[in-house]
Amino acid sequence: MKNVAKPTMRAMTRYAAILGLTLFLTSPVMAAAPAVSGGSVTAAPGRDVEFPVTLHPGSKEVASLQFRVRPPKGWSMTAFAAGPAAQAANKSVTGKKESGRVLLFGLNQTVIADGVVATIKLRVPAGAPAGSQRIVLDESVFSDPRGVSLKAGPSTNGTVLVQNP
Repeated sequence: MKNVAKPTMRAMTRYAAILGLTLFLTSPVMAAAPAVSGGSVTAAPGRDVEFPVTLHPGSKEVASLQFRVRPPKGWSMTAFAAGPAAQAANKSVTGKKESGRVLLFGLNQTVIADGVVATIKLRVPAGAPAGSQRIVLDESVFSDPRGVSLKAGPSTNGTVLVQNP
């Protein structure tokens, strides 16, 4: 019988580390999830401001999405418009002023590129205090060109800096 060398602890640790790293890097968990982020804009009390919402598709192909906009108490949403990234993919935007839900869709399977997908017109109340006001984005839902739901990444809120004239 031949003398077979036993693997050393150091060699076994190295092989385990290489195997673990390989599994981690090839795991689907590493694929970046799509998310939306709000912009930062400036407005005066009693005026409307156009608040941009940007799609970051990550490593996924996003063909439609939905999210919710939550402005500060007393603020209102007056209009919803498709941004340049949505327009380039021939998508439409619709929203509910009361609930803040925004839907971006198209009668196509075109993938939407990273960029501004919607502009929400917000009315800043006349009595709004000066300072930075948070616009919350949440409840995001994404789907791919086949209509398959995609796991959403964390949304990033935006801000409106209210400045007295």
